[in-house]
Amino acid sequence: VWQPVQDPTAASDAARLKLYAARVAADVRSYAQADNTVYLGTADGRILISRDAGASFTQTATDRATGPVERIFVDPTRPDVALAALGGPNAPHVLRTTNGGTFWDALDSNLPNAAAHAVTGERASGAVYVATDRGVFWARADLDAAGSANVNWISLSESLPAVPATDVRLDPAGIQLYTAMDGYGV
Repeated sequence: VWQPVQDPTAASDAARLKLYAARVAADVRSYAQADNTVYLGTADGRILISRDAGASFTQTATDRATGPVERIFVDPTRPDVALAALGGPNAPHVLRTTNGGTFWDALDSNLPNAAAHAVTGERASGAVYVATDRGVFWARADLDAAGSANVNWISLSESLPAVPATDVRLDPAGIQLYTAMDGYGV
């Protein structure tokens, strides 16, 4: 018999999204925080940043974004480094900043043109993982400095069900990848 699990982080995240949405008067879809730096992603593709723990926000240079910002990853030890997963039918689907949002690179390269729902990374190794409507993909990208945005995406979905991936997360050590598949769970 399945029992629902009470997840206090889900309620906390929902309350935080509601608070931020009211603060910036926008449809906020995602947020990520490291120390006093908070990134917000909106339904219309904007990414905002706060350096004062969410008291005030400024818009970053996300003129390349065309879909909703579904998930943001921020490096916990270097908050200027962030990745964003963008939904919607048109590229770009993965954005990277190494300078706190002053500039965002599109990391799509050979990534299939499908909505991205989640992204995570491990800065020391340069590993980037993305959950898309076409499965889970991995690439190595420079997460310390802006460099070539040409990355080689490799599918990790061969042994997974042929359904959209809705989430990717790394364990705290950055070793084990967890993915949620539509209709299958984690």
